[in-house]
Formats: sequence, C-alpha cells, structure tokens
Amino acid sequence: MKTHLLPLTLIGMSAISASAVTIVNQGFETSGDTWNFTLDPNATFDGGGDTWAATTGMAGFSAITGPQQGTQYWGGRDMDGNAAFTSSTRGWLVFEDIDVSGYESKTLTFYWSGQSAVEEIGYLVATTTDGNSASITPNLDILTPVSGGVTLAANEAGTFLQDWTEVTINIADNVTNVSFALYGLSDGGTRYLAFDDVVLAGTVIPEPSTVALGVAGLVGAVALMRRQKRS
Repeated sequence: MKTHLLPLTLIGMSAISASAVTIVNQGFETSGDTWNFTLDPNATFDGGGDTWAATTGMAGFSAITGPQQGTQYWGGRDMDGNAAFTSSTRGWLVFEDIDVSGYESKTLTFYWSGQSAVEEIGYLVATTTDGNSASITPNLDILTPVSGGVTLAANEAGTFLQDWTEVTINIADNVTNVSFALYGLSDGGTRYLAFDDVVLAGTVIPEPSTVALGVAGLVGAVALMRRQKRS
C-alpha cells in the first residue's frame, strides 16, 4: 500500500504547490522591463566620456565585456562634471514600491560591476509588513553613510576590477511591500560602475480554495486506490 500512496502524495502536493515566478524585473532594455524607477538627481547623460544612463557599453570598461544579459546595462562613468552631480554627490536609482503580499519564498537579485578607484557602489532595500507602501529617501551626500545601505565597493584602489557579480537578497514571507535602490559615484574618466538584471521573484501563494481542491483530489485518489486494492 505504501508504495502506491507515495507517488499519489507527490502528485497531489505538486498540484498544490507552485514554482517561482518573476514579479517585476529591470534589465535597462528598451522594452520588456516592468520594475519602474526614478533618478535622484534627476539626470541622465551618456556622451563625451561621461555616463549615467542605460548604455550598451562604456569605453575602457575592461571589467566586463558587455551586459550581464540583453543588450544594455546601467552604467556610471565620470559622473561629476555634469550639472546635477558633484564630486560628493552619489546617484540613485529608486525602484517603485511593489505589493508582494500574494507571494512567498521571495528573492531580490541583481548584478553589479566596478573598476578602478570608484568612490562607492551600494544598495538599499526597504520593506513593510502591514500593507503600507515601502519608501526610500535618497541620501545624496556621499560623505554621509546611507542608513541601512549595503556597501559593495568604496574608495577602491586603481587596481580594482570587479566582473559581473550577483547579489541575492531573501525577503521574509511576512513582508507585504518592497522598494529597492541602487546608488553610487564614479567621478573620474577611468572609474566605472554598472548594474544589470534586477529581478524580484517569488512563489504565488495558492488560494485556499485551490489548496482545498488539491487536498480533496488527493484524498479521493487514495480512497479509490484502497477500493481497487480490496476488489
């Protein structure tokens, strides 16, 4: 009997459970991205050796040969010198609040890279557990640490060379809302930072009716097996 019930149990549980899905993503492409973000300072530029924008590549950026995926990534090079930046103004990409209350086993992943004496590369995650929106207020002054931020690189030596590196952040099941930000500064023509392939994923929490239906189907299958065994 046990040899018959085990396959049925596995079938029933697989019918109830679900696989991870992408909730929102941002790959800095021209289409297909679903996680919107705003800039602070509100400026983009890509020309004359200065970059703070989605780009296909930055000349001299030898740490990477191209985007981690797709055809573009977000790049920063010689960010000061533009009207919106100074040598102590970090740039921010602040991603919108996302309701994740319908998901479990949630993860937030992204890739980063850097080269030479880059001043700073970091990220910040904000969450709530009560259904209220999660918000992030950028701290532009690089001389002041970002409260709650995670530093990936800071005040690196000129020999610093970091290929695409993945970061994975686990989001607790009781979190209802998530916001996210990437930030950094590279204030020289030989200093580079880059971000790519931001993905918020999770497993859809099945509706109670779906779980009940799956359990009922499993119980019915077991009962049928027992009747067939007795006959």
